[in-house]
Amino acid sequence: MILRAAAIAFVLLLGGCSFFDEERPYAGPSVREAIASAKPVLSANEERAPVAERAEVLAMYERVASALADRAARYRVERRIAELKLAQAAEGESPDAYAQAIESLEAAARDTDSPGDAALISYQLARAHDMTGNAEAVATNLDDMIAYGTDPALVAEARFRRAETRFSAGDYAGARADYSLVAASDSSYAIHAKYMQGWATFKEGNLAAAVDAMTDTIASLHGNDARNRTEQELLDDAVRMSVIALDAEGGAQSLAARMEALGNPDWQLVLYRGLGEWYREKERFSDAAQVFETFVANNPFDPSAPAFDLERIETWKQGGFSLDMASEQLRFVERYDKASEFYARHGDDALAAYHDTLESWLAELASRAHANAQDSGKASDYLLAAAWYARYLFNFDGAPGSDDKLFLMAQARLEAGASRPALAAYGTLEARYPSSAHALEAAYARVSILEAMAKRGEYVTAEERIDADLAFFEHYPEDPRAASVLASGATLLFGNTRYEEAAAAAATALAANLQGPGRETAERVLAHSQFELGAFDLAEQGYRGLLESKDDDAIRERLLASIFKQGEAAEATGDLHSAIAFYDELSNVAPQSRIAIDAAYDVAGLYEQSGDLEHAADALVKFRDVHHTSPLVSEVPMRLVAIYERLEHFDQAANELLAITNASDGAPEVARQALYRAGELFLTANDTAMAINTFRDYAHRYESPLPERMEAMQHMDELYEKTGEAPKRRFWQRKKVAAYEHAAPGDITDRVRYLAATSAFALASDAVHEFKQIRLVAPVEKSLAKKQKAMKTAIDALQKSAEMGEASIANAATFEIGSIYQSLATSLIDSERPRGLSKLEESQYEILLEEQAYPFEEQAIDIHAANLARARSYGFDDWSDRSLEALGELVPARYKRDPIEVPRVSTIY
Repeated sequence: MILRAAAIAFVLLLGGCSFFDEERPYAGPSVREAIASAKPVLSANEERAPVAERAEVLAMYERVASALADRAARYRVERRIAELKLAQAAEGESPDAYAQAIESLEAAARDTDSPGDAALISYQLARAHDMTGNAEAVATNLDDMIAYGTDPALVAEARFRRAETRFSAGDYAGARADYSLVAASDSSYAIHAKYMQGWATFKEGNLAAAVDAMTDTIASLHGNDARNRTEQELLDDAVRMSVIALDAEGGAQSLAARMEALGNPDWQLVLYRGLGEWYREKERFSDAAQVFETFVANNPFDPSAPAFDLERIETWKQGGFSLDMASEQLRFVERYDKASEFYARHGDDALAAYHDTLESWLAELASRAHANAQDSGKASDYLLAAAWYARYLFNFDGAPGSDDKLFLMAQARLEAGASRPALAAYGTLEARYPSSAHALEAAYARVSILEAMAKRGEYVTAEERIDADLAFFEHYPEDPRAASVLASGATLLFGNTRYEEAAAAAATALAANLQGPGRETAERVLAHSQFELGAFDLAEQGYRGLLESKDDDAIRERLLASIFKQGEAAEATGDLHSAIAFYDELSNVAPQSRIAIDAAYDVAGLYEQSGDLEHAADALVKFRDVHHTSPLVSEVPMRLVAIYERLEHFDQAANELLAITNASDGAPEVARQALYRAGELFLTANDTAMAINTFRDYAHRYESPLPERMEAMQHMDELYEKTGEAPKRRFWQRKKVAAYEHAAPGDITDRVRYLAATSAFALASDAVHEFKQIRLVAPVEKSLAKKQKAMKTAIDALQKSAEMGEASIANAATFEIGSIYQSLATSLIDSERPRGLSKLEESQYEILLEEQAYPFEEQAIDIHAANLARARSYGFDDWSDRSLEALGELVPARYKRDPIEVPRVSTIY
């Protein structure tokens, strides 16, 4: 059968000699092993031809090769022949098969000019010579293969194989050079090369460089968790060689320096552990302990630090050395318990590795410290023991026996005088371990400690004591001390304004048949709490019961308050009659008590609120008469004023205000306002005499504020107008004008100005009236002089009123001045004629009078015209209208108009 060429597989060569003897260090895969891992030329799914058929195929290829003249074609056939012969050699078909294969490969090499093909042929020749044991030929072909340099992977393998041969031949420098190049590549031989580089360097005597190479190897292999057996053996050998070198280099210190220079990598563990174990195997315990200590010192937060610390202690023990275990335990705890930085970094995952040791040693440290405190009796020693118990609980809270440790910690704190920390410990024990044998003792200890602290004046909150007392009664009600403790808690609850709870606690304590002083305390707390809760009827019953057994002013006051509160409650619901009854009851209990007095005052308010104003007024008058020393009496007059006004008893209201005025020496403003209001009320009551007396008193007594004084004087003006006492009225008008003239500008209001101006005008009107009453009689010269003097007086008075700035008064004054001039002109014309004049003289006298009257008439016209002009600008009033009428009489052609009659329109179109 003739097989297809593709059926011939590329057979990997096995067997042959190896580069190193059995005592050489691990060298990685040999050439044979490399060949075994090489890819076949043919595809893997093609079957290998039987031996007989292969011989036929080989003979066919040889005939073809001898007949081919083309080198390239012949090269391909010769190479196929070589592959077939290598396959025969691998299967042992012929003793000289490798020699024949070498011969065919060399022939193929002569027929190719391709560096790649030449490199591949050199590679196959090296393998074939390796199988025949021709080391020199192997080296030559490897050199050729490296020289071609076409395939980096083949070059790396060739360098590695050449390094192997050089190492075996003792050429450590040459081997190191090749190993270094391979180690720096990305070849699969890189790790093996790094390892062998270390050995070659070691053989050269360069210890430091050898360790560097080995640690590089360890670093590469340690990070691979999926190491195979070969890689693990390589790692173990690298560690072993490094340990030996490190010992020679200086041991632990040398290792630490190297690891520090490398940044203390994770894989340093294998070297530290390997060096330590190596020292222990050789019974160099001190050196071994130093290795473990050095690791911890340089890597205090490495997850393996606790294990190395324990290895150090165990090594000292193994070596028979004496150790201060207390110090060792202390150091271990400080380094690795939950308060340490180590734990902060790694947590429970790391703690699991040394959990049992830490728990045991913490318990020993706490127990040892407590025993020492009991021997010395010193507070500081007890505090130290408590601290160790606390540290144990911090690390192993909830572990079996934690309640015992907690109780011992509380006792140690209490022995040290640390009451507050002891309280905390007892409280935690009671809360977290209620079934503990120590729970009852812890609960009562809290009650006792808090009470003692309060007696010593130390800071204790009521809430703390309340919680302790209530908790003790709740958990241990059958204890003989429970009722007394609950009564104490009720008192504290009341003091903390927790009245409902206080009442419940006090009632419970009384129901538990509490006796002695504690019973009275509970009764007081119950009554007080019911009062604060608004159950005033129940509180009243409680207080009456307490007063039956013991007279007590304080309790009586509380009884009064409870009755008063019931009155307030009735008042709030609108049941005013019940409220009055409750307030009256207070006088039966303690008539001179402050609360009874206050209630008597409130009764008047209730009558007022119910609309019974007469009884309200009577109650206030009675209160003033009976309780005249009470501060509330000062409020009675004003309340009576308000009530009397509502009853329209204005004279009584005014008299109360007069009383306020006379009694308010210390409050002048109150007195002033009361006096003025009294005058107003007397006016309302039509009591003219009292109104005059009151306003007169006010006007003379209070010069300021000016507006109120002016109003008081205005009332006097009006009252005397009413009584017809003109002189007295003119007196107050002059007082108003004088007050205005002497007032500061800031005190003058529009009302003040108006009142002053009207008063001034009224006074001027008297002067006008006096002027107009003077008749011009013969001799005219004498009577005219008198009239002119009166005229000047009137005009001055009118101008004074006009200048006060009140527009209406200014209009009136202007009109009156115009009227004065007009009146004078008329008076001149109508004056009495001298007797005995002839007709001619009489005619001449008339002309003379008209000439004398004319200027006055003209002046009157000008003044009325000015008044009319001002009215056009600021508005017309009665006085401007009267000026217009006067002008109509004086200048009828200009100012008097006949009415215009408009005919009625009956149709639009």
